[in-house]
Amino acid sequence: MTRAQWGAKPSKYKLVWVTRTKGVKVHYEGAHVPESLANPDQHSKCDDHMRALQASHMANTEQNYSDIAYNFAVCPHGTVYEGRGVHYLTGANGSQSLNYAHYSVLGFVGNKGLVTPTPAMLGGIRDAIELCRSKGAAADEILGHRDGYNTTCPGEPLYLWVKKGAPRPSGNKPTPPKNPPATPDKPVGVRGSLGAWPGNPPVQYGRTNGHVQKLQLRLRAALGITQARRLNPNGATGYYGNETKAMVKYALRDHPETWDKGETSHDGVVGSKSWSVIDKL
Repeated sequence: MTRAQWGAKPSKYKLVWVTRTKGVKVHYEGAHVPESLANPDQHSKCDDHMRALQASHMANTEQNYSDIAYNFAVCPHGTVYEGRGVHYLTGANGSQSLNYAHYSVLGFVGNKGLVTPTPAMLGGIRDAIELCRSKGAAADEILGHRDGYNTTCPGEPLYLWVKKGAPRPSGNKPTPPKNPPATPDKPVGVRGSLGAWPGNPPVQYGRTNGHVQKLQLRLRAALGITQARRLNPNGATGYYGNETKAMVKYALRDHPETWDKGETSHDGVVGSKSWSVIDKL
């Protein structure tokens, strides 16, 4: 079910693009979920539940979520709800590095009330995982939230299923959504190699040449069109200005091996090591 269909509010901030992930992490709510939500005549309340989850996350001033934290959520009746969707950074896995590594899929179960996932929910979570793979370039890993993070999530019943490899329940067939979530704008830029570093003087602020333009195109491909437009709305002009510097610093924020000694961030000067790292993003 798309965001429009369940009545999602717009994100507070632009979501961060992710090109690919190692796979998917499975979550539960970690709170009371009414057992009655699984009753056949209560399915109409699942949309309300999804809207309440989004409202709760967006009102969380401590985490400052831009939207519901999960990429997808699945109700007890097997409906797959689009949260942030594919190619957008989750906010649910516990840290930025963990968020970049895996998408997140929530099952509507908690630590009280409805604690055991229904077969339909397990089938829906499997549908969401396969959607992340086919539409979002997720690799094969299927983990619980607790894998690599200190939490009880996704609860014992759901985690036991995850540890078995998240098998599709017997008799449950893949259910392609009638209105699948739209694939976000694809990154625009050069996917191929940057080639050899052009040498000194390095690519840096104030330069205008083809090397800068090649770098800009590669960064737009690596960061994704949404993030790239935010950092450099002028596109690949071949001029290294403040916007291109912002793109370089953002792209290399998690690569301290490219920073000058004693610095806490990249200085924006693209030497041979920075050029090589960007080439592999």
